[in-house]
Amino acid sequence: MRSRLCQIQAIPPTTTIPTVPYDPCNCGVRKTSRIVGGTAAGVNEFPFQAALVSNTTRSIFCGAEIISNRRALTARHCLAGQSPSLVGLLVGDSDTSTGSDTPYTSLYLIQAFTCFGGNCNTNDQANDIAMVLTVNQIQMNPGVNIICLPIKYNTNTANQFAGTKVVAAGWGDTEFGGIGSNTLQKVTLDVITTAQCQSRYGNSITVNHICTSTFGRDTCQRDSGTSLMYTGTDNGRMYTVGVVSFGVECGTNPSVSTRVTSYVNWIRSNSPESSYCSV
Repeated sequence: MRSRLCQIQAIPPTTTIPTVPYDPCNCGVRKTSRIVGGTAAGVNEFPFQAALVSNTTRSIFCGAEIISNRRALTARHCLAGQSPSLVGLLVGDSDTSTGSDTPYTSLYLIQAFTCFGGNCNTNDQANDIAMVLTVNQIQMNPGVNIICLPIKYNTNTANQFAGTKVVAAGWGDTEFGGIGSNTLQKVTLDVITTAQCQSRYGNSITVNHICTSTFGRDTCQRDSGTSLMYTGTDNGRMYTVGVVSFGVECGTNPSVSTRVTSYVNWIRSNSPESSYCSV
């Protein structure tokens, strides 16, 4: 599993910032202008990027992705041994060491965890997907928005997206066994076939997994729960198609994520307070 701690040095005080109405169809819009082999993301380049934070240590321990104004998607193993009252959802941040590079940083209290199968206290690598529900609505603004669910790609074929490129972002380690990055990093990764992934991990890899392999580039520790983001060829929107789960070392072996298209129906049926748009 890929979760360790990254200290948040500063979270800016609450200020009056412009908000935008929440629109489920206004999703996946990337603002363009160190994960292993990665580069620094632009400030609020991925407004749907979030992180799980320990409320006691103020440290990032996993990634997450905003999917509605009350929900964020993450990996189930990130929530093992955790309590909703002790976890916060960090949104709108870029450089966690300063808190001054963007005015959109906010930390939301968590009301509840929703884990596939109902049990959050497991490190089982199958069905490694979960959601967190915030106490208050997440305010949308120029630096905070939602990523699209892959509703229109809702088939769980084994090689869906194989041969395409996806982007991952996070504050995780920039090398295996190294230290985390204070600045949000991004990396482009190649999606491989299920058979290629099984050649490394065996039959534990199923149709419900999606794997990436790009030598020297990877997600790493503390990137668990972050999304593999696929850019739609027809509309340029970004979709969450994978939730980072596990791998061996970083940048040398395939990285395994939970295939979101296999769980779209589960997400929708277990978040009745949220609405989603097929765009």
